[in-house]
Amino acid sequence: MLALAEAGAEEIVIVNRTVAPAWRSAALAPQVVRVGRPADLRGMDLVIQATPVAMVSSGLVGESAPAERAQPAEPALSAQLTGPAGLAEEGAAIIAGVDPSWFGAGQLVVDLVYDPPFTPFLLEAQRQGATVRNGLGMLVYQAARQIRLWTGAEPPLSVMWGVVSGTARPP
Repeated sequence: MLALAEAGAEEIVIVNRTVAPAWRSAALAPQVVRVGRPADLRGMDLVIQATPVAMVSSGLVGESAPAERAQPAEPALSAQLTGPAGLAEEGAAIIAGVDPSWFGAGQLVVDLVYDPPFTPFLLEAQRQGATVRNGLGMLVYQAARQIRLWTGAEPPLSVMWGVVSGTARPP
């Protein structure tokens, strides 16, 4: 969220099942961040689902994904716009009261989960016309930054993307 504020976001709305964590996050950039309700996300340019709920519900937490299932996503900004997971009884796509059917053309909807590559949240937002991305780009670019910081070497991004997309194998 702080990165979004530093990148020039005019407004950031944090939606969370529990209010205390939302207020703690909002305190990082109080000039542009506010705590809101799920419906406040309608019409936002960028909506980021930052819970592991899709990984938990698919039973994949702590497991490696088969390479053939991974699909590269373009890099995405990250922030905690929807907080700790909460699946609605009505459908697995609704998380913490945020219904992805609210989103559409002209909006970018990101789910930071990368396995499964297309969560119910992303699939529904895409069905409504939104552009969607998963968290694979964040994973790759965080790893690249770590390589730079730890070794000073320039990371082999094309190799890294090849590995996570299943089109290359690690050396």
